[in-house]
Amino acid sequence: MAYCTYKHEATKYTPFYLLYRREAQMPIDIEFASKFNPIEEPYEQALERRISSILGTFKDAMIIAERSIESAQERMKIQQNKLQQAHKFKIGDIVLVYDASKQNVHGDKFSSQWNGPVWISKKLGNDIYKIRNQLGEEYNETYHAYRLRHYKQRL
Repeated sequence: MAYCTYKHEATKYTPFYLLYRREAQMPIDIEFASKFNPIEEPYEQALERRISSILGTFKDAMIIAERSIESAQERMKIQQNKLQQAHKFKIGDIVLVYDASKQNVHGDKFSSQWNGPVWISKKLGNDIYKIRNQLGEEYNETYHAYRLRHYKQRL
């Protein structure tokens, strides 16, 4: 129940409210409401007041939630575009190659997931490269720019 009553950053509303068009009532809320709100009103009047308040606030909430979702999606899109920009390499650049075989290995968490340094020998496409080792021997595989990163030499 705690997850459904937590206001999300993107919508600014709780999932419970957006699903059921009302805020969740916890048992403690019902107990306090009965002790501190002894005002009685006719059932039809209370029902009409409740329906009008739900419809009015829910329409407003849906508009606000939609705007909040759009702005959150824009922020996420900008952030994702920053992360997804592939590095551009030139022939002769020194790079490290990501070794995906070490990605989910347990017990060997201190070994490096990057191999190298190696040199860019050819550019085959927009983000596809061939590399060579220190001796000039070219590797048979091609590598996407996402699997490469610039090598920073120590001083």
